Amino acid sequence: MRNQNAGSLIRTLQVLVVGPSPEFAGELEAALLAATEARVSLRSTADFSEAAGASRARLPDVVCIELGSDAAKLRDFVAGLRVLAPDLPFVGIHASVRETSASAPDVLVEAVRCGFLDVIERPISSADLRRVMPQIIAAARARETAGRVVVFHSTKGGVGKSTLSVNVACGLARLRPGRVLLIDASLQLGVCAVALDLPGKSTVADAARERDRLDERLIRELAEPHDCGLRVLASPRDPIDAADVDDEALARIIAIGRRAFDYVIVDTLPTVDGTMLTILDLADQIYLVNQGTVPDVIGAARLLQTLDELDIAPGRRAVVLNRNLPPFAGSLTAAEVGDRLGTEVDYEIPHDKKVLTALNLGEPRVLRASTRFGWGRVMRGLVEDVDALNAEAPEDTAAEANGLSVDSEGTL
Repeated sequence: MRNQNAGSLIRTLQVLVVGPSPEFAGELEAALLAATEARVSLRSTADFSEAAGASRARLPDVVCIELGSDAAKLRDFVAGLRVLAPDLPFVGIHASVRETSASAPDVLVEAVRCGFLDVIERPISSADLRRVMPQIIAAARARETAGRVVVFHSTKGGVGKSTLSVNVACGLARLRPGRVLLIDASLQLGVCAVALDLPGKSTVADAARERDRLDERLIRELAEPHDCGLRVLASPRDPIDAADVDDEALARIIAIGRRAFDYVIVDTLPTVDGTMLTILDLADQIYLVNQGTVPDVIGAARLLQTLDELDIAPGRRAVVLNRNLPPFAGSLTAAEVGDRLGTEVDYEIPHDKKVLTALNLGEPRVLRASTRFGWGRVMRGLVEDVDALNAEAPEDTAAEANGLSVDSEGTL
């Protein structure tokens, strides 16, 4: 009997297939068709390295792995994905007993240690997949209902990135009081709490030290409330405090945050290190902020190239030209900035001297600015676009509409 509820729970189940043999993906496809009524999109990869890149481009709902003989590589691959998605389900598939190599038992033991939902013997049976499908569907449904992660990033300081993070977060909080979390991940130089005139009683470092017992209730208790309805996790108090925050801890904070809030806004440090790459991987939308000066634009172009190399899809990022400086002779136009970056400027924020005044007073400009013209009008559009991220997911492609489909980069 087929799963009668799966199709109504999720739009499309994203399945990442990892296996070198060309017939493996076809065998899995046939079993999945018989195991669930949910629409399924398969993305086939040949090895762990390719699969890691595919996961960075789009995090799957389940990973199905053709188990080989290298237990260490399996452990490292699973650990890497679990940093991004602690609850991501894995299913291992191994050769029949007659074909199992001498080293296979080590891999099977490692799969169990890694918390795989199940380890299935080939040939793949739809009955075996049907047994684990409820957990897979439940995890996929939880991801669909989770909050959105929005990241503001730049290649240098002084471009107004933190100011935009704070104002967008406050603007969203007015629409969704108590449902927006601002995380100041500028770990050593964060200013979000100061910009909000908050004492910063609880910080990202405090949450990191509680990582083993962190849950939705605790993160809401740690996050400091602001009068506009926003909750804030301030940056660590000093560099020594920041030493307690690593990429794994930050990934867990964001993952728990998106379960407790509709939006998690993340202000970042203008670097591209391991911690920042983890944040960018987790982002549903990345806003790349620059102020239109030549050095800044050159740095932004390099950052876009890096994001391309990391397989972070263009659809997950937007370019913001923030005019935080008064107009001056020779300033670049939005078209000139776009030409240098090789992509259009999505938002041009006009200069408004009251933004800095509001920053000094700890009263974000977005809370008082008129939305009918100028800075306030553009900010209203940006806030509304961010809020639209929580709308229903885009329609599936025509190829997916009729059932199981294969990603264009798959091998079927």
